[in-house]
Amino acid sequence: MSIYQARRKQSETGKQPEESAGDGDVIQLEGTVAAFMLILVFLAHLAGTFVNLKWIERKLAAPALGAYFAFVILLAMVLTPVNSHDFIYFNF
Repeated sequence: MSIYQARRKQSETGKQPEESAGDGDVIQLEGTVAAFMLILVFLAHLAGTFVNLKWIERKLAAPALGAYFAFVILLAMVLTPVNSHDFIYFNF
């Protein structure tokens, strides 16, 4: 359970999160999401290993390739933290 959900339940019920009912549903959902993400990463690694991406890139139409690159740039901008304090990879 995330910290935000635990604090919200504690403020609503006045109980500690461990005493609240329904925590199993949240944990099961988080486990399902984690399993889905692991499978997605595994499939992406398989595609990167066994698919000839240069051939696909040469065969794609220019608008499709432009839309792909625009999506990648947009995804990078959305997933980039607002400040460098949250960027954990270089906080040594």
